[in-house]
Amino acid sequence: MLLSGLSLAIDWIAAYSAALGSLVFIIPNTYFAIKAFTFSGARAAHQIVNSLYKGEAVKLVMTAVLFSLVFVMVKPLNILVFFGAYMVLQMTNWSAHLLLNRRSLRK
Repeated sequence: MLLSGLSLAIDWIAAYSAALGSLVFIIPNTYFAIKAFTFSGARAAHQIVNSLYKGEAVKLVMTAVLFSLVFVMVKPLNILVFFGAYMVLQMTNWSAHLLLNRRSLRK
């Protein structure tokens, strides 16, 4: 949402395009995080794996549906800002995983 605030300096269309790009990333990933961490413990290993697969499948479908809804329903849309916001969040997510993995390997 910080990206949306910064885009407001450009114009209103850029601001809501950035907000929508951010939401297309945040909503499915939040669902996945909730679904992935529903179960814990060694006895729930089978449930954890099933939950991860189902969560990832639903996340991918949600992402596709949200992209489609934005493209069909939102006019005008600044495509560059929309995809830019989505990709900044995606790269932040990847970077966080890389940094956390690097730290855990050092220990």
